[in-house]
Amino acid sequence: LREELLKFIRRNKKSYKDREQSLFLKEVKEYSVVSFGKYSNQSTMSIVAQDKKYAKWLYENTSDSVIKNELKELLKIK
Repeated sequence: LREELLKFIRRNKKSYKDREQSLFLKEVKEYSVVSFGKYSNQSTMSIVAQDKKYAKWLYENTSDSVIKNELKELLKIK
């Protein structure tokens, strides 16, 4: 049994990748609140959760760099 375990460890050693930090260990981030339009007085996080199409439109059309960067991160745009 020990021999089989060692073979398994050697075979899979190269494929090990670090995991992302746990959701619970990440620091809590305050997201910006949009003060206009359809989702006035809501955070960028809640807009992405409710309406991704609107969030993408907002990302493409906003001139506010803070909101744009938050939406880029939340929508995972490169």
